[in-house]
Amino acid sequence: MDDREITKIRTELVTASEGFADPAREFATAIAAIVTFGGVWFYCASAYGFWLGFGLGWLPASILGLIMYGIVSSVWGVIANPR
Repeated sequence: MDDREITKIRTELVTASEGFADPAREFATAIAAIVTFGGVWFYCASAYGFWLGFGLGWLPASILGLIMYGIVSSVWGVIANPR
């Protein structure tokens, strides 16, 4: 490969990846994950007490926050563009 081919491939990759950056999607998924994390951690702390719920509640809260992040990120096209 010469330099022209490498530059052409790099330009095509950068142009193709620009379509993936959506600030509204990133904001919505981050908010959904943070709200889920906080809600689950609060639930664990209130249901299981300070030591178990507050101390270890961040584990299930993190897992469910990441799951919610994935769900919102996956269905963002349906959320943002309803038909």
